[in-house]
Amino acid sequence: MVHSIGEFLPGRHQDLLWCDDGISDAEANILCGTVHQYEGGNCIILSWWPTELVWQSCVAQTHWTEVAERLYNERVTELQQEDAKPLSASKWRRRIRTPSTARNANQAALKFSGNVLKPHLH
Repeated sequence: MVHSIGEFLPGRHQDLLWCDDGISDAEANILCGTVHQYEGGNCIILSWWPTELVWQSCVAQTHWTEVAERLYNERVTELQQEDAKPLSASKWRRRIRTPSTARNANQAALKFSGNVLKPHLH
């Protein structure tokens, strides 16, 4: 595991260990194309792709969907046509935000599935 980032969850048996590795914030920023723009003494953080924090707060799905594919393809087209600019977190939120009912349903499903799986991981 790089930089000791990630999670280890014990399985039911002592010899079973579930592992989910992760990346550092710096690596995530590189992948999203995060840039710092300075204007009048203020630093504005922009990115070519939505950061994980913005994605997690705005997208209700936990897997790749047709909507995500459409958003991705639209962004690739912008980049290829050289029309794209890095966006602020608020602009990314407006672009990718799913309806609150979908986000609330997703949060409830994640909580329920966590409660179901928890007894089987120890």
